[in-house]
Amino acid sequence: MMHDILELNRPPRAAFVDMPIGHPFGRPFDPAGQLAVLRDVLSLLATAREPGRVVDLPHGWGEPFTFTPGQRR
Repeated sequence: MMHDILELNRPPRAAFVDMPIGHPFGRPFDPAGQLAVLRDVLSLLATAREPGRVVDLPHGWGEPFTFTPGQRR
């Protein structure tokens, strides 16, 4: 959820999704969207061979969002 941090830390493999903090699998009550993210992440785990690879998944929140500490949605 923080692409720059993933690149600096270079985990063995990582999937980046453009979602707000606290929602790594997408919107609440969207089981189809959450399942799609999960399938892509599991596929990455099974196929990624290059150490430190960060894959940008095509899933997104669908509208602009910003993080404000202390704000609840």
